[in-house]
Amino acid sequence: MKKVHLQVQWEGRTVFIDHVKKHRWVIKENGKTVGDLLGKGIIKNKGAQEIRWGNNVYMLSIHEAVEEACIFNQKREKVAEFKSDLFHFKEGKHSIRVTEELPVPIFIASYYVTTFIMPYI
Repeated sequence: MKKVHLQVQWEGRTVFIDHVKKHRWVIKENGKTVGDLLGKGIIKNKGAQEIRWGNNVYMLSIHEAVEEACIFNQKREKVAEFKSDLFHFKEGKHSIRVTEELPVPIFIASYYVTTFIMPYI
């Protein structure tokens, strides 16, 4: 099995997303685990990816037909939307709408993992 590791940088922070086993990544900052990503096959909602960040749990739900991802909080409220298409994503062009303070770069990395990496490992 291949293992994938990502480095995410924003606002002077560096976070590593380490692939530990199929459909599971651990999020680390300064060597400390601060969250994780659980993919299809581990969580009950098969069409989503669970993102745990600190004490919060979010669901990343991807709608492939319209190339959109939505983020839901624990109350099942939509707190963010991410839109891109494959052509523009490669160029770094996308749109994000956020309704509360969230670690947006982690969600973008989660989208990347779910869309481009998870199907192949």
